[in-house]
Amino acid sequence: MTSALKKIVIVGGGAGGLELATSLGHKLGRKSKAEITLVDRNQSHLCKPLLH
Repeated sequence: MTSALKKIVIVGGGAGGLELATSLGHKLGRKSKAEITLVDRNQSHLCKPLLH
C-alpha cells in the first residue's frame, strides 16, 4: 500500500503562520511526506522582533 502525499494549507502568514510553515517544511516537506502551502494576502513579510 502506498501512502498518498498529504497536503497542508496554512492560511495567514503572520509570525505564527510563518513559523508553522517553516517547521512543517523542515519536518515533512524535505522527507516528501507532505506538501505545505502558505496562503497570505501580502506578498512579503516584515519581521520587527524588537518592536514590542
